[in-house]
This record gives sequence, C-alpha cells and structure tokens, in this order.
Amino acid sequence: MPVIHSTHLNFFYLDGMENIRNNYPALENFVYLNSCSSGLFSKQLVAHRHRLDLTFQQKGSNFRAGVYGRIDKIKGSVAAAFGAEPTRTALIPSCSIGLNLVLEALADGQRVLHLKNDYPSIVWPFESRNFRCISIPNRSYSAEELIRQIQEHQIDILALSVVQYSNGNIIAPVTFQAVKQACPEVLIIADATQFLGTAPFHFEESGIDLFAASAFKWLCAGYGNGLLFFSKAIARALESKTRGYNTYKNPRMEGNPTLGEYFEPGHQDLLVFETLAFQVEHHLEIGFDIIQAQIKRVKTYLREKIAGETPYQVITSINPHLESGILSVDAPRELVQDLNQNGIVCSYNRGLRLGIHFYNNIEDANQLLAFLSRTA
Repeated sequence: MPVIHSTHLNFFYLDGMENIRNNYPALENFVYLNSCSSGLFSKQLVAHRHRLDLTFQQKGSNFRAGVYGRIDKIKGSVAAAFGAEPTRTALIPSCSIGLNLVLEALADGQRVLHLKNDYPSIVWPFESRNFRCISIPNRSYSAEELIRQIQEHQIDILALSVVQYSNGNIIAPVTFQAVKQACPEVLIIADATQFLGTAPFHFEESGIDLFAASAFKWLCAGYGNGLLFFSKAIARALESKTRGYNTYKNPRMEGNPTLGEYFEPGHQDLLVFETLAFQVEHHLEIGFDIIQAQIKRVKTYLREKIAGETPYQVITSINPHLESGILSVDAPRELVQDLNQNGIVCSYNRGLRLGIHFYNNIEDANQLLAFLSRTA
C-alpha cells in the first residue's frame, strides 16, 4: 500500500477508505464504534500472525533464532515512527506494567500533579508508593492552568493521560511543550494508550519525558504489547533495580545495557512485538495525517448531528489543535445497552462513549444517529 499524503485526502475519502474498510471483517457484522476499548484486527494482520505461529509450530526454538536482533530492529522501527531514540525505548507487555517498573526506579517523596477522574493506571501506581499526590479538576487542560498549578503546589512530576478516558478530551502535544518550556525541571509522564495511533507524533519534540502506551486500542495491535519512550532528562533521574537475563543477554552481567533494556528483563514475545511492528507500518502506510483527518471528519459530523438533531448533549470539548478518537455523550447506561443489543458496538463511561477510528465512516455515524432518533 503506498504512503498517502494529506494532498490526496479527497481521493482517499472517496476510494481508499472503503478499500481499507474491506480489510476489517468485524465491520460486516456490526457498526463498530468502540476502538477506545479495543482496536480491530485486519485480514492482513491475522494472516501475518498466522504465518508466525505456523513458523513457530514447525521450527520450535529455531523460530527465535536471532531474536535479539529482531527485537532491536522492531524497537528501531517503532522509535523512528514516533520520533524517539531506540536506546531510550522499551518494548513492554502493557502500559500499566511499564509505568510501575519506571516508578520503582524514580526517587519517591516527589510531589505529583494529577487530573481528577483520570485513568486509574496513571494514578494508582503513584498513590501506592511514597509519592505526594495532588489532584486538580479534569477540566484544567490549558497550559496556563497546568503551569499555575505546578508553580502553586511546587510540583516535581506532572502525570496524566493524553486523552481523558472519561470524557474524550485531549491534551495536545503543544500543551506539553508549553508546560515544559515554562517548567523545565518538572518531569512530564503521559499515559498515551488512548492517543497513540490517532495522529502524527514526534516524541523528542513533544516536551514529554515518559511516554507510555499499550497498543491494543488505536494501533490495533492486540494485547500484550506496548512501549515506553524516555527523554534524556528522565533517563538521568532513573535508578532502575529491575534486572533479568534479557537485560544483559548473558549470564555474567557483562556489557552496558541500554536504558530500555533495564525495563525488558524477561524473554519477549516475538509474536506480539512483530504484531506491533506490523501495525505501526500499516498506520504509516495509511498516513497518520490521514488517520487524524478521517477521525476529525466523522467525529465532527457526529458532534454536529447529535447536538442539532437529538436530545443528547456532547461532553467532549473541541480542541483546536487535535482531535482524540473519543466522543462522549451524556446518555443513560440503558441506551448503551440497547445500542449494543442492536448491532452498534460502543461502551459506557459516565455516558455513551464512542470510539471513532480510520475505518469508520459517515454511514456508521448515520446508523447510530438513526437509532438515537428512534429511541429519543
């Protein structure tokens, strides 16, 4: 599949988008508006994983011949896709595991700023350790407000989700950049699981110090894989106690592991990280600018139609810089149950939560709107 640039948006919408939808069999079974819970597998990915499993079946341990080099290659390609440094990249089973490993390597007692009602996996790891945690209302997304709170509370670490799972609001990289410029000594730790795969992103330019994400949502890479990107600043602050054979790759603890290898102590699952690499490449082939444009197109259409033609109120605010894939709507749990029972897959989180990805289109939106109109 050729790389599709933003100058080809009109062609992509008219032709390429439908071709891509044809690669996702789940879309033949129902209207899928739940990538915020789990992204879909394509036919190509299933075939790729099947080839890997067959090779393992036929070759046994020989399947993992050269595994260290293969993992390094995957790490390099993933880091390059998102503007990160491979030696400061770790491939991990999940965002939550990665965050907990990192906090074990950070000096405790530091003052941490959270947003109220943020995702538990970005809050609980700090609260369960000897960090001093402060929460502010999760409507405080502007750089100015975050900077004010950091200075007022003498914060050492800002830890939050790039996309708030409870309402779909996004904190764009431009906000993190402004916070880092105003407060360069503050470490910024971001859970990006609800963001990675929805828009172009360059880690080294983002202002974020630790970027952690699982890949089963918007990268559509299934479960068991994720990543950590580390800045130079947080690398200097870490004293990792995590060790395993995979850290040194020899029984004598010889050599100098990269920073990422201190967070990869055990044998790594080649299937899941090959899946991650495959999906990153797939997203690059589509183009992250195209993905963001398609999300924005369908989300804007839904936002306007829900606000203008139904009794329901949209919760997610408009961000002038970037759109998340989530559109949250003030609606009862019973409506979400009815939608799922009638072939429109979505989730409930303080209301109706819609996950809109590149494989969704206006027809998906119209089917949802028709149901909302019938049941209002």
